[in-house]
Amino acid sequence: ELERALGEQFPERFFVVLKNCQVLLKLFPEIADHLTACKKALKQAVILSQESVVRFAAMMYSLEQPQITKLCRKYRVPNAYKELSLLVIKLKNEAYKLSKNADGLVTLLEHSDAYRKLDRLKQAFLACQANSKKFGIILDKVLLAYKTTKRVRLTPEIIMSEDKKNLRQILHEKRKKQMEDIAAIETNGNHNW
Repeated sequence: ELERALGEQFPERFFVVLKNCQVLLKLFPEIADHLTACKKALKQAVILSQESVVRFAAMMYSLEQPQITKLCRKYRVPNAYKELSLLVIKLKNEAYKLSKNADGLVTLLEHSDAYRKLDRLKQAFLACQANSKKFGIILDKVLLAYKTTKRVRLTPEIIMSEDKKNLRQILHEKRKKQMEDIAAIETNGNHNW
C-alpha cells in the first residue's frame, strides 16, 4: 500500500488517513514523530519526481539512520529505497560542507559511488531538494565536478608499480588536481580547454 500511495498525485494523504484512523503511530511511529516535515517533503517530491523511490527517500529526510533501517526492515522495503534513503541522510549531513572545495567534491562523489551510479546520486539530491532548496545549487556543483573528473584514470604503469592500497588515494588526488586545474583556468579567464 505504501508503494502505491507514493505513486499517487497526493501521497501525503495516505499518512493523514492513517493518522485520522489513529493507526499511524502504531504502523509508522518513525513517521508519526515527523509527520509535518514528511508531508511537506512529499508535496515537494511530487513536483520534482514521479519516481516512488525518490518520494520515499524525501520522506525519510527527517529521520535518522537507525529509524530508516528499522522501518525498512519492518516492512521489507526494497533495497533501492533503503539505500537511497541512507544516501540522502549522508548527503544531508555532509553535502554542504564537502561542496566547498575540490577535495570535498571529489570525496562526495567517491563516497556516494557516483562514478558508478550517477543516477542514484541525482535521485538523492532530488530527495534532499524536496526538503531544502540549497541542494539544487549544491547538485550543480557536484555535477560539474563529476563531468570534470569522470575521465581521470590511472595509467597501467601506476597500477603495476603502486601498492594496491594506495591506488584509491592516488586516483582521489588525480581527480582533485583535475578539479583544481579547471578552477585555476576559470579564475584566470583562460577557457582554451
